[in-house]
Amino acid sequence: MLACLNQATNALLLEYLFKFNVRRQRSSALLWGVLRGDSEFVGMMLRNYRADANTTDDEYRTPIFYEILTKNETMIRTPLFEQRASINWQDHRRQTPLIYAIEKNLLSTTSLLLDFDPSLNIRDAKKRSAFWYAIARCDESLVQVLLERGSDIRTPDYKQFSPFRLAVAKKAPRITGLLLLHSDPNLRMTLLENVTIKNSLLCQAVQASLQDFVALLIAHGADPSSRNRDGRTLLHQATENSDSGIV
Repeated sequence: MLACLNQATNALLLEYLFKFNVRRQRSSALLWGVLRGDSEFVGMMLRNYRADANTTDDEYRTPIFYEILTKNETMIRTPLFEQRASINWQDHRRQTPLIYAIEKNLLSTTSLLLDFDPSLNIRDAKKRSAFWYAIARCDESLVQVLLERGSDIRTPDYKQFSPFRLAVAKKAPRITGLLLLHSDPNLRMTLLENVTIKNSLLCQAVQASLQDFVALLIAHGADPSSRNRDGRTLLHQATENSDSGIV
């Protein structure tokens, strides 16, 4: 009987402590549960005690940022399904959970976050969007998904690196080609004004056997007689690659 009494007393005490934590301590126990990776505790705090899913730490990060670090799908989905956690919350660096995940190279969590329809064109303190970081990671499939969802391909970051210029600098011809193929004709003309860049991209496109990209560049005035770094013509390079479509 004494054991039952102790158990009941402990349960009442815990309930009081949880409620007190939510009311008076900004739901800090929720962050504690997330950092421990305790999905059951997190779910209990959210459902039973209405813990604040947007409580923040000293870096203005909500639990979702730390749930992303766990790579635990249940942990990530729980506060978002409760429809109280903000998918577009910005931390002290003005990064949203999506930007944070891509910048930290936690790419396995991005498709999960995209299920909750985050705003794609929010930019962080460096004026970089999720799309900008996806290009920086050279993740072609993610770039394509973000393009199809309407990501802004024009706006540069604080160093004046636009997504297109970044793709060129990364020597990622497949991504550069995607950007051009998804851009409107007027923007495409602007992006391809620089003859040196245009011919350099043509060399990359031939090397990567990107027939559509090659055709697009030539249609915009790229020089088919350009030579690569080794001094070989593009025709020579395409022949060596056994690329009859480009030849």
